[in-house]
Amino acid sequence: MANQTNYFKKDADKVAFSEEIAEKICQGIASGLYLYEILREPGLPCRRAVTRWRAENPEFASALEAAYEEQAEKLERECDKITDDKSDDILSTGKGGFVGNSAAVARTREQVNQRRFKMQTRVPHIYKPDKAVNGTVSSEPLTVTISNPNNVPLWPKFTAKDYKERGL
Repeated sequence: MANQTNYFKKDADKVAFSEEIAEKICQGIASGLYLYEILREPGLPCRRAVTRWRAENPEFASALEAAYEEQAEKLERECDKITDDKSDDILSTGKGGFVGNSAAVARTREQVNQRRFKMQTRVPHIYKPDKAVNGTVSSEPLTVTISNPNNVPLWPKFTAKDYKERGL
């Protein structure tokens, strides 16, 4: 394979620890990159070496942990932005009516879930994974909030005359 990277090369395991490399790895993690994306750069160690450095060097381990926490905070802010964006939540039917956009809601849910999973796997001591309910149902009432930025009635009450005029 001509385009093989340091991430997979066996000789990358022999890269010696240095503060410069450690700082480059931590900066990459804090900026949101995956470790394998950072380690593709020539001269950087393989993942096995980084794992060994983490075990052997407590300062590097704490710096890497802080970088993962910073990455998780950025992901948390992204989740807030994604859930606050309600621009695609309601669609016009073209007949003067409006319906909820289930595709946009599903996409938003998936985007948030992906980021939450990343946060939970990177810093599980801060973002604990969700626990299963084990088949029980909560007795608390469910609250659903529907955003309606244009204050258009989502479920208008029609009279018989309205139905006849609209051909419904």
